[in-house]
Amino acid sequence: MERLFATVFTLLQMHLTHTSQQKGRDHGIMITDSLCAKGCGRGSYIFGGENMEIYEDGSAHRDDGRLAGSTLRVIDGLRVFNRRCLSSCRCSN
Repeated sequence: MERLFATVFTLLQMHLTHTSQQKGRDHGIMITDSLCAKGCGRGSYIFGGENMEIYEDGSAHRDDGRLAGSTLRVIDGLRVFNRRCLSSCRCSN
């Protein structure tokens, strides 16, 4: 499973880098599907009547251990995108 995740992440990063090169730095939109728990630190919470555990990596999990979603804020996602995708390409504006 780790190998599959790494492959998907690498392909996504390559796609985002290519898209940035084609469109330029100023022509993109970032959308997040993070939970209402975004920005909350590690710990136990109740959101929408469900018990959630937020792990150190920012992932939120239900009581049964299933992944509920992400708590990544848009600004943090932009920082990751800039560091991993845009910093290595020469994007035209």
